Formats: sequence, structure tokens, C-alpha cells
Amino acid sequence: IIADEPVSMVDASLRATILESLHNLHSTFGISLIYITHDLTTAYQITDTLVVLYRGTIAEAGPVEDVIRHPQHPYTRELIGSIPAPDPARGWLDEEIGGKENGDDAGGGCRYAGRCAEVMQRCRSQMPALFQTDARRTCACFLHEESPALEQGHDLTRILAARSTP
Repeated sequence: IIADEPVSMVDASLRATILESLHNLHSTFGISLIYITHDLTTAYQITDTLVVLYRGTIAEAGPVEDVIRHPQHPYTRELIGSIPAPDPARGWLDEEIGGKENGDDAGGGCRYAGRCAEVMQRCRSQMPALFQTDARRTCACFLHEESPALEQGHDLTRILAARSTP
């Protein structure tokens, strides 16, 4: 099943029902699900593997628990940081989220370079490879260039489906 923003325009009770139904289809019948969303909180509830895209390219991928709890890409960290936390003492507009988009990605570099707080000069001219940061994780960021780079056309699904060794 490909579910593109299936709960984005529904109330909380219907959202819970839809998410539970999708979860049951997977757990009861083994139906695979591609869940496309901007809402990381619902993605966390329903998926095993998370692939974070930025402007059509993979920024980071791996087990949902690992990606959410220990994000490796600056964009993923920004996304997680933008999730509202219930804190009555904090005002809605107390802090600015993210950098300013400069739209300057004509140099063939990282698509996130214009907003990245950790941008390096090479990010503006070189597209980072997809680095395999551990057995089941990948990250497209020069911050992880000490990890092996995946070859063009490498089967990413094999890495994401790999079993962790105890």
C-alpha cells in the first residue's frame, strides 16, 4: 500500500483509527506499506524503517527508532527539533526554527547546504555520497565521510533490511 499523507486532514480520533488500521494490515496480513508524510510523529508510530528525503534526495535512512533518537543528518535533526513539545512556559514564537533558504544549489552541491548550520565549503560544490554509517543506516552528509560510501546503484533496501548482529 502506498499511503501519501493519509492522516494530514483528519481529526485526532479518525487519525488514530486510520493509523491502527494500517498497522493491523501490516501485522495481520503482512502487507507492506510505504507511508509518505511530513509528520514524523505519525511515521514513528507506524513504520519500522524511516527514509528522510530533502528535495527529492535521501538525507538519512535507517530503523525509525535509531533515526528519531539519534539523527545523523542536520536536516533530520532540524525536523525532529521542529516537533512541538508540550511546554506551557515556552511561547510559540520564542525561537526561530531552521536557517534561511538561499536557494543556491546551482553548484551541484548538497541540496541542504543553503540551510545547514554545519555547512562546509565543499557542501556547496559537491553532492555528498550516501555513507553507510552502520549495518542498517545511511546518511548523505560529509560529516560522516569516515564511513564507507555506497556505490552508485547499491541496493539500499538490502542495508535497511539487514538484521543487526547481537
